[in-house]
Amino acid sequence: MAVDENKIVETFFSHDKAARGDEKIVEMFFDMRKNKDNFTAELLKNLVPYAAYGLYWSVVEYMHRNDLPVDKLEMLADELRIDKDFLNSVMNNYKLFHVEDDYYISDRIQRNLEFQATKSEQKSKAAQYRWALKTLTTVYKEIFNQKPVLSEGEKPLYVEFDQTIPDFRKKLPDILYTLKCLKFKNNPDFNPSINWLLTENHLAKLLNGEYGKLKSWSEHKKEIAQAQKEREAELAAKNQNTFDIDTINSKAVAIDLLLKNSTYVQQKNRCVINNLYQPLLKKFDITNKEITEIKRLASRGRERSEDPFNASKQDAEGI
Repeated sequence: MAVDENKIVETFFSHDKAARGDEKIVEMFFDMRKNKDNFTAELLKNLVPYAAYGLYWSVVEYMHRNDLPVDKLEMLADELRIDKDFLNSVMNNYKLFHVEDDYYISDRIQRNLEFQATKSEQKSKAAQYRWALKTLTTVYKEIFNQKPVLSEGEKPLYVEFDQTIPDFRKKLPDILYTLKCLKFKNNPDFNPSINWLLTENHLAKLLNGEYGKLKSWSEHKKEIAQAQKEREAELAAKNQNTFDIDTINSKAVAIDLLLKNSTYVQQKNRCVINNLYQPLLKKFDITNKEITEIKRLASRGRERSEDPFNASKQDAEGI
Protein backbone atom coordinates (compact mmCIF):
# COMPACT_ATOMS: atom_id res chain seq x y z
CA MET A 1 0.00 0.00 0.00
CA ALA A 2 1.35 3.40 -0.98
CA VAL A 3 2.25 5.82 1.82
CA ASP A 4 1.10 9.42 1.59
CA GLU A 5 4.27 11.28 2.48
CA ASN A 6 2.30 14.45 3.23
CA LYS A 7 0.69 12.68 6.20
CA ILE A 8 3.94 11.51 7.76
CA VAL A 9 4.53 13.30 11.05
CA GLU A 10 8.11 13.37 12.25
CA THR A 11 8.75 12.74 15.94
CA PHE A 12 9.36 15.95 17.87
CA PHE A 13 11.97 16.79 20.46
CA SER A 14 12.31 20.05 22.36
CA HIS A 15 15.32 22.24 21.65
CA ASP A 16 16.37 24.60 24.42
CA LYS A 17 16.38 28.10 22.93
CA ALA A 18 19.30 28.98 25.23
CA ALA A 19 21.31 25.83 24.47
CA ARG A 20 24.24 27.82 23.08
CA GLY A 21 24.69 29.46 26.49
CA ASP A 22 24.95 26.14 28.32
CA GLU A 23 28.17 25.98 30.34
CA LYS A 24 29.30 22.74 28.69
CA ILE A 25 28.58 24.08 25.19
CA VAL A 26 30.51 27.28 25.97
CA GLU A 27 33.42 25.13 27.16
CA MET A 28 33.26 23.11 23.93
CA PHE A 29 33.33 26.28 21.79
CA PHE A 30 36.30 27.60 23.76
CA ASP A 31 38.21 24.32 23.46
CA MET A 32 37.54 24.04 19.73
CA ARG A 33 38.70 27.61 19.04
CA LYS A 34 41.80 27.14 21.17
CA ASN A 35 42.78 23.94 19.35
CA LYS A 36 41.68 24.82 15.81
CA ASP A 37 45.28 24.77 14.54
CA ASN A 38 45.55 21.11 15.52
CA PHE A 39 42.90 20.05 12.97
CA THR A 40 43.90 19.26 9.41
CA ALA A 41 42.64 21.40 6.56
CA GLU A 42 40.89 18.33 5.10
CA LEU A 43 38.99 17.71 8.35
CA LEU A 44 37.93 21.35 8.64
CA LYS A 45 36.76 21.33 5.01
CA ASN A 46 34.62 18.24 5.66
CA LEU A 47 33.07 19.94 8.69
CA VAL A 48 31.76 22.92 6.69
CA PRO A 49 28.26 21.38 6.10
CA TYR A 50 27.94 20.66 9.82
CA ALA A 51 29.14 24.19 10.59
CA ALA A 52 26.30 25.49 8.40
CA TYR A 53 23.85 23.19 10.17
CA GLY A 54 25.07 24.35 13.61
CA LEU A 55 24.92 27.96 12.48
CA TYR A 56 21.31 27.46 11.37
CA TRP A 57 20.32 26.25 14.85
CA SER A 58 22.22 29.11 16.50
CA VAL A 59 20.17 31.55 14.41
CA VAL A 60 16.96 29.70 15.29
CA GLU A 61 17.79 29.96 19.00
CA TYR A 62 18.50 33.69 18.60
CA MET A 63 15.26 34.34 16.70
CA HIS A 64 13.19 32.59 19.37
CA ARG A 65 14.29 35.37 21.72
CA ASN A 66 14.82 38.32 19.38
CA ASP A 67 13.60 39.85 16.14
CA LEU A 68 16.25 39.87 13.40
CA PRO A 69 16.20 42.89 11.04
CA VAL A 70 17.98 42.40 7.73
CA ASP A 71 20.39 45.24 8.47
CA LYS A 72 21.51 43.56 11.72
CA LEU A 73 23.04 40.53 10.03
CA GLU A 74 26.59 41.83 10.44
CA MET A 75 25.93 42.40 14.14
CA LEU A 76 24.70 38.82 14.52
CA ALA A 77 27.74 37.50 12.63
CA ASP A 78 29.97 39.29 15.12
CA GLU A 79 27.93 37.95 18.05
CA LEU A 80 28.25 34.39 16.73
CA ARG A 81 31.91 34.90 15.76
CA ILE A 82 31.20 33.75 12.23
CA ASP A 83 32.06 35.13 8.80
CA LYS A 84 29.33 37.48 7.56
CA ASP A 85 29.29 35.96 4.05
CA PHE A 86 28.93 32.47 5.51
CA LEU A 87 25.99 33.63 7.64
CA ASN A 88 24.48 35.45 4.67
CA SER A 89 24.62 32.23 2.67
CA VAL A 90 22.76 30.25 5.35
CA MET A 91 20.15 32.98 5.77
CA ASN A 92 19.40 33.64 2.10
CA ASN A 93 20.32 30.71 -0.15
CA TYR A 94 18.26 27.74 1.05
CA LYS A 95 14.77 29.07 1.80
CA LEU A 96 15.29 28.33 5.47
CA PHE A 97 14.28 31.93 6.19
CA HIS A 98 12.41 34.59 4.24
CA VAL A 99 12.16 38.36 4.55
CA GLU A 100 9.00 40.27 5.44
CA ASP A 101 9.04 44.04 6.08
CA ASP A 102 12.84 43.98 6.35
CA TYR A 103 12.84 41.25 9.03
CA TYR A 104 13.95 37.64 8.71
CA ILE A 105 11.07 35.23 9.30
CA SER A 106 11.02 31.47 9.88
CA ASP A 107 7.80 29.50 9.57
CA ARG A 108 9.21 26.93 11.99
CA ILE A 109 9.91 29.58 14.60
CA GLN A 110 6.48 31.17 14.14
CA ARG A 111 4.80 27.79 14.68
CA ASN A 112 6.89 27.16 17.79
CA LEU A 113 6.14 30.58 19.29
CA GLU A 114 2.42 30.24 18.58
CA PHE A 115 2.41 26.77 20.14
CA GLN A 116 4.24 28.05 23.23
CA ALA A 117 1.79 30.94 23.57
CA THR A 118 -1.16 28.54 23.30
CA LYS A 119 0.29 26.18 25.92
CA SER A 120 1.04 29.10 28.24
CA GLU A 121 -2.52 30.41 27.85
CA GLN A 122 -3.95 26.93 28.51
CA LYS A 123 -1.84 26.58 31.66
CA SER A 124 -2.93 30.01 32.85
CA LYS A 125 -6.61 29.19 32.30
CA ALA A 126 -6.22 25.83 34.08
CA ALA A 127 -4.58 27.55 37.05
CA GLN A 128 -7.35 30.17 37.20
CA TYR A 129 -9.96 27.39 37.01
CA ARG A 130 -8.43 25.50 39.94
CA TRP A 131 -7.96 28.65 42.03
CA ALA A 132 -11.55 29.78 41.48
CA LEU A 133 -12.92 26.43 42.72
CA LYS A 134 -10.46 26.31 45.62
CA THR A 135 -11.53 29.78 46.75
CA LEU A 136 -15.19 28.74 46.56
CA THR A 137 -14.52 25.65 48.67
CA THR A 138 -12.65 27.63 51.35
CA VAL A 139 -15.29 30.34 51.71
CA TYR A 140 -18.22 27.93 51.40
CA LYS A 141 -16.88 25.70 54.21
CA GLU A 142 -16.44 28.72 56.47
CA ILE A 143 -20.03 29.88 55.96
CA PHE A 144 -21.96 26.63 55.43
CA ASN A 145 -19.64 24.35 57.43
CA GLN A 146 -19.52 21.89 54.50
CA LYS A 147 -17.95 21.61 51.07
CA PRO A 148 -19.87 22.71 47.97
CA VAL A 149 -21.06 19.90 45.71
CA LEU A 150 -20.76 20.97 42.08
CA SER A 151 -21.43 18.78 39.07
CA GLU A 152 -19.01 18.68 36.14
CA GLY A 153 -21.41 20.95 34.27
CA GLU A 154 -21.72 23.44 37.14
CA LYS A 155 -17.97 23.89 37.67
CA PRO A 156 -17.21 25.72 34.38
CA LEU A 157 -20.40 27.78 34.85
CA TYR A 158 -19.19 28.92 38.27
CA VAL A 159 -15.69 29.69 36.94
CA GLU A 160 -17.23 31.79 34.17
CA PHE A 161 -19.03 33.91 36.78
CA ASP A 162 -15.80 34.12 38.79
CA GLN A 163 -13.87 35.47 35.80
CA THR A 164 -16.50 37.80 34.32
CA ILE A 165 -18.13 39.48 37.34
CA PRO A 166 -15.97 42.40 38.61
CA ASP A 167 -14.49 41.82 42.09
CA PHE A 168 -16.37 38.53 42.32
CA ARG A 169 -14.01 36.90 44.81
CA LYS A 170 -14.14 39.92 47.11
CA LYS A 171 -17.94 39.74 47.02
CA LEU A 172 -18.08 35.94 47.41
CA PRO A 173 -18.29 35.82 51.26
CA ASP A 174 -21.16 38.33 51.22
CA ILE A 175 -22.88 36.48 48.35
CA LEU A 176 -22.75 33.14 50.16
CA TYR A 177 -23.74 34.58 53.54
CA THR A 178 -26.72 36.35 51.94
CA LEU A 179 -27.61 33.08 50.22
CA LYS A 180 -27.51 31.22 53.54
CA CYS A 181 -29.87 33.76 55.11
CA LEU A 182 -32.45 33.63 52.28
CA LYS A 183 -35.97 32.56 53.21
CA PHE A 184 -39.08 32.35 51.03
CA LYS A 185 -42.58 32.33 52.55
CA ASN A 186 -43.94 30.34 49.62
CA ASN A 187 -41.17 27.76 49.94
CA PRO A 188 -40.59 26.79 53.59
CA ASP A 189 -38.41 23.84 52.51
CA PHE A 190 -36.00 26.06 50.57
CA ASN A 191 -32.45 24.72 50.88
CA PRO A 192 -29.86 27.45 50.10
CA SER A 193 -26.89 26.10 48.17
CA ILE A 194 -24.41 27.10 45.49
CA ASN A 195 -26.30 24.79 43.10
CA TRP A 196 -29.49 26.84 43.46
CA LEU A 197 -27.48 30.02 42.98
CA LEU A 198 -26.18 28.78 39.61
CA THR A 199 -29.65 28.08 38.18
CA GLU A 200 -32.30 30.34 36.64
CA ASN A 201 -30.14 33.46 36.87
CA HIS A 202 -30.38 33.49 40.68
CA LEU A 203 -26.83 34.80 41.10
CA ALA A 204 -27.49 37.86 38.94
CA LYS A 205 -30.76 38.49 40.78
CA LEU A 206 -29.01 38.26 44.15
CA LEU A 207 -26.27 40.69 43.02
CA ASN A 208 -28.90 43.07 41.64
CA GLY A 209 -30.67 43.19 45.00
CA GLU A 210 -33.81 41.31 43.97
CA TYR A 211 -33.49 39.17 47.12
CA GLY A 212 -32.60 42.11 49.32
CA LYS A 213 -29.37 43.95 50.08
CA LEU A 214 -26.20 41.88 50.29
CA LYS A 215 -25.37 41.02 53.89
CA SER A 216 -21.82 41.53 55.15
CA TRP A 217 -20.08 38.35 56.26
CA SER A 218 -17.22 40.29 57.87
CA GLU A 219 -19.66 42.37 59.93
CA HIS A 220 -21.47 39.20 60.97
CA LYS A 221 -18.19 37.71 62.22
CA LYS A 222 -17.45 40.89 64.17
CA GLU A 223 -20.89 40.68 65.79
CA ILE A 224 -20.26 37.05 66.76
CA ALA A 225 -16.89 37.94 68.27
CA GLN A 226 -18.37 40.86 70.18
CA ALA A 227 -21.25 38.76 71.50
CA GLN A 228 -18.77 36.13 72.64
CA LYS A 229 -16.73 38.72 74.53
CA GLU A 230 -19.87 40.05 76.19
CA ARG A 231 -20.92 36.54 77.27
CA GLU A 232 -17.49 35.90 78.72
CA ALA A 233 -17.57 39.19 80.60
CA GLU A 234 -21.04 38.42 81.89
CA LEU A 235 -19.99 34.97 83.05
CA ALA A 236 -16.87 36.34 84.69
CA ALA A 237 -18.86 38.98 86.55
CA LYS A 238 -21.52 36.46 87.57
CA ASN A 239 -19.06 33.94 88.94
CA GLN A 240 -16.55 36.33 90.46
CA ASN A 241 -15.78 35.42 94.06
CA THR A 242 -18.22 32.48 93.92
CA PHE A 243 -15.84 29.88 92.57
CA ASP A 244 -13.22 28.18 94.72
CA ILE A 245 -11.15 25.57 92.91
CA ASP A 246 -10.24 23.88 96.20
CA THR A 247 -13.89 22.94 96.71
CA ILE A 248 -14.00 20.96 93.45
CA ASN A 249 -12.88 17.38 94.09
CA SER A 250 -14.54 15.52 91.22
CA LYS A 251 -13.41 15.44 87.57
CA ALA A 252 -17.04 15.04 86.48
CA VAL A 253 -18.01 18.20 88.37
CA ALA A 254 -15.00 19.99 86.88
CA ILE A 255 -16.02 18.99 83.33
CA ASP A 256 -19.58 20.15 83.99
CA LEU A 257 -18.31 23.53 85.17
CA LEU A 258 -15.98 23.87 82.20
CA LEU A 259 -18.82 23.08 79.78
CA LYS A 260 -21.13 25.61 81.41
CA ASN A 261 -18.45 28.30 81.37
CA SER A 262 -17.12 27.94 77.85
CA THR A 263 -18.21 28.91 74.35
CA TYR A 264 -17.82 26.65 71.32
CA VAL A 265 -16.39 28.55 68.32
CA GLN A 266 -17.53 26.56 65.30
CA GLN A 267 -15.21 28.23 62.77
CA LYS A 268 -12.14 27.23 64.82
CA ASN A 269 -13.63 24.01 66.26
CA ARG A 270 -12.41 25.08 69.70
CA CYS A 271 -13.88 26.02 73.05
CA VAL A 272 -13.08 29.38 74.65
CA ILE A 273 -13.08 28.73 78.38
CA ASN A 274 -13.73 31.42 80.96
CA ASN A 275 -10.37 32.35 82.50
CA LEU A 276 -11.75 31.82 86.01
CA TYR A 277 -12.31 28.10 85.34
CA GLN A 278 -9.20 27.32 83.31
CA PRO A 279 -7.22 26.12 86.39
CA LEU A 280 -9.59 23.12 86.47
CA LEU A 281 -7.92 21.86 83.27
CA LYS A 282 -4.57 21.49 84.98
CA LYS A 283 -5.95 20.22 88.31
CA PHE A 284 -7.87 17.31 86.72
CA ASP A 285 -5.62 16.80 83.67
CA ILE A 286 -8.36 17.79 81.21
CA THR A 287 -7.55 19.11 77.72
CA ASN A 288 -9.33 21.81 75.77
CA LYS A 289 -9.75 19.23 73.03
CA GLU A 290 -11.83 17.01 75.36
CA ILE A 291 -14.09 19.89 76.35
CA THR A 292 -14.44 20.99 72.72
CA GLU A 293 -15.49 17.51 71.58
CA ILE A 294 -18.10 17.15 74.34
CA LYS A 295 -19.42 20.65 73.64
CA ARG A 296 -19.53 20.03 69.88
CA LEU A 297 -21.40 16.75 70.23
CA ALA A 298 -23.86 18.31 72.65
CA SER A 299 -24.43 21.21 70.27
CA ARG A 300 -24.94 18.85 67.36
CA GLY A 301 -27.43 16.82 69.37
CA ARG A 302 -29.49 19.93 70.09
CA GLU A 303 -29.48 20.84 66.40
CA ARG A 304 -30.72 17.36 65.50
CA SER A 305 -33.61 17.52 67.95
CA GLU A 306 -34.57 21.05 66.89
CA ASP A 307 -34.27 20.57 63.13
CA PRO A 308 -34.15 16.97 61.82
CA PHE A 309 -33.98 18.21 58.20
CA ASN A 310 -30.85 20.27 58.95
CA ALA A 311 -29.25 17.31 60.73
CA SER A 312 -29.73 15.05 57.73
CA LYS A 313 -28.29 17.78 55.52
CA GLN A 314 -25.16 18.04 57.71
CA ASP A 315 -24.69 14.28 57.44
CA ALA A 316 -24.94 14.37 53.62
CA GLU A 317 -21.71 13.53 51.85
CA GLY A 318 -19.87 16.53 50.33
CA ILE A 319 -17.25 16.67 47.62
